[in-house]
Amino acid sequence: PSTIQMWNLDGTAGLELSRSMHWYYGIAWNARGDRLAAVTIDGKLQLWSSNGELENEFQIGQLTASVAWKPDETQLATGSDDGTIRLWTPDGQPVALLKGHENRTTCIAWSPDSQWIASGSRDSQIRLWTAAGRRVATLRGHRGALGREISWHPHRSQFLSGGSDATMRLWDAETQQQLWILQVLGDGQSVKFAPDGRLLA
Repeated sequence: PSTIQMWNLDGTAGLELSRSMHWYYGIAWNARGDRLAAVTIDGKLQLWSSNGELENEFQIGQLTASVAWKPDETQLATGSDDGTIRLWTPDGQPVALLKGHENRTTCIAWSPDSQWIASGSRDSQIRLWTAAGRRVATLRGHRGALGREISWHPHRSQFLSGGSDATMRLWDAETQQQLWILQVLGDGQSVKFAPDGRLLA
């Protein structure tokens, strides 16, 4: 079985969660840090409490590669192998189906104000959606698959993306423009703004 390992801040192992016979493809904490969402290669969405209890498990489709909580915790977004994005309530009720990507949706992120959803895919494109699921723009620039994360600036309508083309890029959601490109040493699978927005990694 595949395992999710929790860790204490001193580096010692904490709880170990194991409920899937297949790989976990994505995990995401809610804003309060008391619930963990996980998605699996066999198309399940699991919700765990911070004390290691499995609260709910839903079969949501084929291979599911990414998951993100809406900041107000009223919805989750999941990205699948077929390029679709699905919005769900925390009790597993479907809200919307977003279509547009041509390959696996590898990363999803809600903006801090819950007004936008940005998604990236193996099709090398970023798609920008409203919170209701209306597609606003298709952003092109990466030459290869998008990485595992999109990171929104905490105070601006801007977000970072990274990809297998070894670049990190900053985008503006309002103008749908690319603001800058940074060449990195390896493929940019993980990018993140600091909580105050002054640094990025």
